[in-house]
Amino acid sequence: MFRSETKIRVRYGETDQMGFAYYGNYAQYYEVGRVEALRGIGMSYRELEEDGVMLPVYTFSIKYLKPALYDDEITIKPLSPKCRRRELDLNTNVIMRRENY
Repeated sequence: MFRSETKIRVRYGETDQMGFAYYGNYAQYYEVGRVEALRGIGMSYRELEEDGVMLPVYTFSIKYLKPALYDDEITIKPLSPKCRRRELDLNTNVIMRRENY
């Protein structure tokens, strides 16, 4: 099992007119977390692909509890409860830190 933590800030271009992070961007946030988690255990995604190892996303689901807003700092926390020879499961949480909320 491994855990990782990556912080990013919601950029203006990722939001709608109300300042909410567009829901479709969460897949990209998860991808940032996945790549950084691999990097954190000494694996480069690029090197894995060069070695013929592909990590396609097989399933993706999300439960939205609160919207992230423009300039919110979010923490992406992938957790891999099980890692098998041909499969890597990642459960990812996105945690918001908001000033003056």
